[in-house]
Amino acid sequence: MGEREALIELFLDNLTRRAEGLPLRDVVGKRRGHVVDSSPPRLCEGSTFPGKH
Repeated sequence: MGEREALIELFLDNLTRRAEGLPLRDVVGKRRGHVVDSSPPRLCEGSTFPGKH
């Protein structure tokens, strides 16, 4: 499998995980440059999108 195919597979897996409320794979912190907490998103009260206030 090539790099492009691997990235597409990771994206689709993470898309499914997000929809199911599961932790994402291979999350990287831009500031720290390493994997960060990928716990499931929580809905803010009165919000329809995870993490949106």
